Amino acid sequence: IGDNAATPDAYVAYSRSRNQIIVGHEGTDPTVLLSIKNDVKFSPTPLLTVLNVAGTPSNDEVHNGFQTAWVQTSTVVLNAVKEVQAQVPDASVLVTGHSLGAAISLLDAIFLKQQLPSNTSVQVVGFGRPRVGNAAFATWVDGFILIL
Repeated sequence: IGDNAATPDAYVAYSRSRNQIIVGHEGTDPTVLLSIKNDVKFSPTPLLTVLNVAGTPSNDEVHNGFQTAWVQTSTVVLNAVKEVQAQVPDASVLVTGHSLGAAISLLDAIFLKQQLPSNTSVQVVGFGRPRVGNAAFATWVDGFILIL
């Protein structure tokens, strides 16, 4: 999933030993200008409607480049997770990534938690995650998603 340029690569896999669907997101590729561009579009922007849920603060803002990069793979990732989940409906979901990938992972976890059955455990592990949103967003997300 992705083009390893403006759209960072992602993959969806299943761990039988953990009974877990794993979504991995690539971080910034410093050799690709379009990848770096995702990081430098740091102007704050409102959280997209598709990510808003009950309790989301009205004054939340997120990093424009991270949200734009997330949009590029969000539907494909969701469909891939649903495809695996149809075969193993009791599997939990772990979303992970490094740097830019960690930021995308956080947005993906929010989206997946809303789109998957309510009994699906969705966790996120980010390595070197940059700041994704403002203080209002950070406070809200801490209570909404399990961040390991």
